[in-house]
Amino acid sequence: MTHFAWDRMVPFFRDVSVIHHWTPADWSELFRFARAGRLLAQVEARLRRENLLEQVPAEGRWQLTSARIRFERARRQMLWEVDCLERALRESEIPVVLLKGAAYLMADFPWSDGRISVDVDILVPQEMLSQVESWLMLSGWVAQKKSEYDDHFYRDWMHELPPMVHWDRKTELDVHHTLLPRTGKITIDSQRLWEEVVPFRGIFSLLSPHDMVLHSILHTFQDGDLSDCFRDLLDLDGMLRYFSESEPDFWTQLRQRSEAFGLHRPVYHAFRTLREMLHTPIPDTVFPQEVPGIFSRCWMDFAIRRAILPELPSRTRFSVAISRKGLGMRQHWLRMPLKLLIPHLWHKWQERRREAKKRKTT
Repeated sequence: MTHFAWDRMVPFFRDVSVIHHWTPADWSELFRFARAGRLLAQVEARLRRENLLEQVPAEGRWQLTSARIRFERARRQMLWEVDCLERALRESEIPVVLLKGAAYLMADFPWSDGRISVDVDILVPQEMLSQVESWLMLSGWVAQKKSEYDDHFYRDWMHELPPMVHWDRKTELDVHHTLLPRTGKITIDSQRLWEEVVPFRGIFSLLSPHDMVLHSILHTFQDGDLSDCFRDLLDLDGMLRYFSESEPDFWTQLRQRSEAFGLHRPVYHAFRTLREMLHTPIPDTVFPQEVPGIFSRCWMDFAIRRAILPELPSRTRFSVAISRKGLGMRQHWLRMPLKLLIPHLWHKWQERRREAKKRKTT
């Protein structure tokens, strides 16, 4: 990989005015990396907000127009899916919190412009999971599970039901009961989340602003492997800039909430990365006082810098590959204790071998 992603793409998302000095070759590279990272519609949205679309070379504008059309189609589909979900659960009187892309889009938050989401994520009370699943099945959603082991993995260890897909529309729904796996190094008391949810529309609520930020941090820096997660970083940058201006005492509440949940490590890595890559204005006072050790900081700085940006398949470097592999191993380590992780990895390895044999014989 060339240094374009750091020398051009990252500065673009900090300040779009950098395009005034660009050559056609710079634009060509931006489009290639933006497509690889599913960011082309967000490139278009940023340029449109700043009235800079005319600065794009004529041969590249059609790509941005196409990206906008795809985003608008995805947006309409998301609105329709949420409407279908409301009709499916309305009579159940089960409280539902919209999460991630569905929440951003329905609330029309600024950072949702150009952000394409492919599934709907919701949070429901854990004690109502079986009721929610029954109501959803009556409306056409069915659980997608490859095996009984996968069903056990989700229901007993994870923070969500097995992914559900609508039999007709083929859209995916993830039903969460908390924000992190039950077997993880860090767990979240979902009852404390419900105490501060914000009523939104109909049966739906949203997480409070500080919990919305923390969920995004956990999804990216605790429960994710950080590979090609630059879009998630843009979400966080947008949230912090928006809520710090619109919510009184936002930074104080965010610090207190992260301390109450014991999230100093993922919050530290998130804030450090946001400051370096996007120059997000995060006050020193909200950085966790308990910081990871020097080895952890150095490794995460090295790996995140290489893993989080889009990578063109033809240009994958060894340092990127090893960073993503290391962060993937870290994700497994944070999700499960060794007594569960080793049998789980062994089972998945055997499963992949069986699938490979089936493909060879067919």
